[in-house]
Amino acid sequence: MLAGGYEGQRASGGQAEVVIYQSVAPGEYESVGESYPPLVFIGFEEFWVRPAQRGHYDFELLRGPLGFWQLNQGRVTGEMRKFFSDQRE
Repeated sequence: MLAGGYEGQRASGGQAEVVIYQSVAPGEYESVGESYPPLVFIGFEEFWVRPAQRGHYDFELLRGPLGFWQLNQGRVTGEMRKFFSDQRE
Protein backbone atom coordinates (compact mmCIF):
# COMPACT_ATOMS: atom_id res chain seq x y z
CA MET A 1 0.00 0.00 0.00
CA LEU A 2 1.24 3.48 -0.84
CA ALA A 3 0.89 6.35 1.59
CA GLY A 4 1.45 10.06 1.06
CA GLY A 5 4.82 11.48 0.12
CA TYR A 6 7.58 12.13 2.58
CA GLU A 7 9.71 14.55 0.51
CA GLY A 8 12.96 13.64 2.23
CA GLN A 9 11.69 13.01 5.75
CA ARG A 10 13.16 9.96 7.42
CA ALA A 11 10.76 9.73 10.37
CA SER A 12 11.05 5.94 10.45
CA GLY A 13 14.83 5.98 10.16
CA GLY A 14 14.45 3.75 7.10
CA GLN A 15 16.46 3.90 3.93
CA ALA A 16 14.86 5.19 0.77
CA GLU A 17 15.05 2.98 -2.31
CA VAL A 18 15.25 4.17 -5.89
CA VAL A 19 12.89 1.97 -7.89
CA ILE A 20 12.68 1.85 -11.69
CA TYR A 21 9.15 2.03 -13.03
CA GLN A 22 7.74 1.58 -16.52
CA SER A 23 4.93 3.77 -17.82
CA VAL A 24 1.87 1.68 -18.71
CA ALA A 25 -0.38 4.69 -19.47
CA PRO A 26 -0.09 8.45 -18.98
CA GLY A 27 0.41 8.95 -15.23
CA GLU A 28 0.39 5.20 -14.47
CA TYR A 29 3.54 3.26 -13.60
CA GLU A 30 4.42 -0.32 -12.63
CA SER A 31 7.73 -1.37 -11.12
CA VAL A 32 10.25 -3.13 -13.34
CA GLY A 33 11.58 -6.46 -12.11
CA GLU A 34 10.50 -6.31 -8.48
CA SER A 35 7.19 -6.13 -6.68
CA TYR A 36 6.53 -2.56 -5.59
CA PRO A 37 3.15 -0.84 -5.50
CA PRO A 38 1.83 0.60 -8.77
CA LEU A 39 1.84 4.40 -8.97
CA VAL A 40 -1.09 6.36 -10.39
CA PHE A 41 -0.96 10.14 -10.71
CA ILE A 42 -4.32 11.83 -11.25
CA GLY A 43 -4.53 15.13 -13.10
CA PHE A 44 -1.93 17.16 -14.96
CA GLU A 45 -2.33 15.00 -18.08
CA GLU A 46 -0.27 17.41 -20.20
CA PHE A 47 2.73 16.65 -17.96
CA TRP A 48 2.33 12.86 -17.99
CA VAL A 49 1.87 12.49 -21.76
CA ARG A 50 5.25 14.09 -22.56
CA PRO A 51 7.78 11.70 -24.13
CA ALA A 52 10.09 12.15 -21.11
CA GLN A 53 7.36 10.71 -18.87
CA ARG A 54 6.60 7.72 -21.09
CA GLY A 55 9.05 4.90 -20.69
CA HIS A 56 11.23 4.26 -17.63
CA TYR A 57 11.20 6.60 -14.66
CA ASP A 58 12.90 6.14 -11.31
CA PHE A 59 10.98 7.02 -8.16
CA GLU A 60 12.29 7.14 -4.61
CA LEU A 61 10.27 5.08 -2.13
CA LEU A 62 10.58 4.61 1.62
CA ARG A 63 8.96 1.78 3.56
CA GLY A 64 7.53 3.18 6.78
CA PRO A 65 7.42 1.39 10.16
CA LEU A 66 3.81 0.24 9.58
CA GLY A 67 4.68 -1.31 6.21
CA PHE A 68 3.28 1.47 4.02
CA TRP A 69 5.34 2.64 1.07
CA GLN A 70 5.86 6.39 0.88
CA LEU A 71 6.75 8.20 -2.32
CA ASN A 72 9.24 11.05 -2.32
CA GLN A 73 7.27 13.53 -4.37
CA GLY A 74 9.96 16.22 -4.25
CA ARG A 75 11.57 15.44 -7.61
CA VAL A 76 8.26 14.95 -9.42
CA THR A 77 6.86 18.16 -7.94
CA GLY A 78 9.98 20.08 -8.99
CA GLU A 79 9.78 18.75 -12.55
CA MET A 80 6.08 19.63 -12.73
CA ARG A 81 6.71 23.18 -11.50
CA LYS A 82 9.39 23.68 -14.13
CA PHE A 83 7.23 22.20 -16.88
CA PHE A 84 4.22 24.41 -16.12
CA SER A 85 6.42 27.48 -15.58
CA ASP A 86 7.98 26.92 -19.02
CA GLN A 87 4.47 26.55 -20.51
CA ARG A 88 3.48 30.01 -19.26
CA GLU A 89 6.53 31.71 -20.83
